[in-house]
Amino acid sequence: MVESVPISNDHDILIRGGLVVSGKRTQKLDVAIRGEKIAAIETHPSELRASREIDGSGYFVLPGIIDAHNHPINLDKMDTFTLSSAFGGVTTVIPFMQNMRSRGIEGTTSETIESFIEESSDISYLDFGVHAILFGDDDVTTEVPKLIDMGVISFKMYMTYPKRGMMMPDEKMLEAMSIAASMGGLAMVHAENGYCIDYLTEAFIEAG
Repeated sequence: MVESVPISNDHDILIRGGLVVSGKRTQKLDVAIRGEKIAAIETHPSELRASREIDGSGYFVLPGIIDAHNHPINLDKMDTFTLSSAFGGVTTVIPFMQNMRSRGIEGTTSETIESFIEESSDISYLDFGVHAILFGDDDVTTEVPKLIDMGVISFKMYMTYPKRGMMMPDEKMLEAMSIAASMGGLAMVHAENGYCIDYLTEAFIEAG
């Protein structure tokens, strides 16, 4: 079990002697934290001190994981989803959200995301952002600027799933990309050939 020892000094927290995972290697280091930021990293044993020390011996120490692709709208809500994520070392999640008209729930994508943010702010255990998914039935000329004004700056569009109403027409996708680019947004594309996939799927089903 990790031991926490109160000691008065420069930093708020010191994780001493943990196996620190960086982009290059894993090594035994001391990590000092002030506020919510890493203030110092030194080879163990170091002269670093803090008001609270944690014995990191035998534990991996790494930055909080950012889970940038998830969908907590099927079986989860943000409370259960972020709680289980936290146990896995995740500190920030960025879920994908879209309008729910295909599920019989009225509202634009921006309205759906606005409600999601409001609800999640009360129940999420972690920091979170949002990616917007744009479908062919979205009015991109109004939705993209509105979402960016809300702080949602990344947009996913599908080149597949036409039968499920998720496919974005090429000209509309280009329009959304142009608007997003002009406002500092980021476009993401699920790049498959939806019609070819549907054709081959039906052909294989018929062939048994």
